[in-house]
Amino acid sequence: MTFDDRMNALPDDEEISRKYPRQDAPGIFEIDTETDIDTHFACWKFPIIPSPRARWADVDLFGTVSAKLIAPMKTWSPLPDILPCRMKVRQHVDGRAHSGELRDEARKLYNAMSFKVLRDGWGFNTFITVTAKYLGLTSHAEFAALIPVMNKAVASWLKARPKRSARFHITEEANHSYLFVLERSGYTHGLHFHMLCTVPVDLRDEFRVFLADWWEQQSGLAASTNTVNVKYSNSWGRPEHYANQALKFRYTIKTVPEDFWVFDQEGRKRYAVEFMKPWLRHGERPDILPIRTRQIYGISRDLDTKARQTWGEEVGWTFVSKFDQRRLDELYSGSEVQAWQARFINEQEWWKLY
Repeated sequence: MTFDDRMNALPDDEEISRKYPRQDAPGIFEIDTETDIDTHFACWKFPIIPSPRARWADVDLFGTVSAKLIAPMKTWSPLPDILPCRMKVRQHVDGRAHSGELRDEARKLYNAMSFKVLRDGWGFNTFITVTAKYLGLTSHAEFAALIPVMNKAVASWLKARPKRSARFHITEEANHSYLFVLERSGYTHGLHFHMLCTVPVDLRDEFRVFLADWWEQQSGLAASTNTVNVKYSNSWGRPEHYANQALKFRYTIKTVPEDFWVFDQEGRKRYAVEFMKPWLRHGERPDILPIRTRQIYGISRDLDTKARQTWGEEVGWTFVSKFDQRRLDELYSGSEVQAWQARFINEQEWWKLY
């Protein structure tokens, strides 16, 4: 059959449109021919675009020509910008909103701080505040999930930069001991967290730059001083140094409610705001708003209960904080420093000074 005969045998456009109505549905098709008809010619003359619901369509043109829908092309609407940060964080929002107040959490935080001073002889010398809204973060769970990721990055950064002792000419790794509190106070400052940690003195300038750069990488926004605020203080076992750390700790636990109370050694009912003395910068307690996340505080592993038990086995004395002993009026007396000094010179029964 010649080419002219083939052209004359083809039905006209009206007959094809009536027999095979056109359906507008874009797609990617594969033309499978079983005859000697030219493939390009068949594609050009073939007027049928099958529906995306149809898996195949048979057309009787000089044999069998089957048009198979390989992958229908759909028009996707743009996804909303749920995560403004560049890091992929699990999107978890706990339906149960936390009140944002510290109750028994304040006791656990105090135990960690007291143990840190008793074990090392000095407390925390760095106070960090990071605000979520300045970073473009609106999800409570997302912001809370970034805090342990940040602490892991800080621990790796400190481990890669061992501190040097000018007195003994030795180097040792700086452990990342910390405690933090997630807070949502007032409608102006919004969601933020306070963290107490320890940074070697010779690394302070580098650490400030590193922490700001890390949060900028996560959010894609420039981190100003209000966004990532890092303040340093001295903490070398002196009474005034301990008092400075205690003041920052009291500011960290300022969300302790007024109705939280415990019994002291004599069985009297004592309110936590009386003996824990949360420090309020403006003299009044801010409005504490709910936080939709699972946990509003955190303690490093070297300060948790298991670490305290392990340390107690090494020194031969079980650590029981002054809070757990119900010595509520002595929480900020600084006896941890005196006990550490006695243990440092191998004094017998040094724990009695605590």
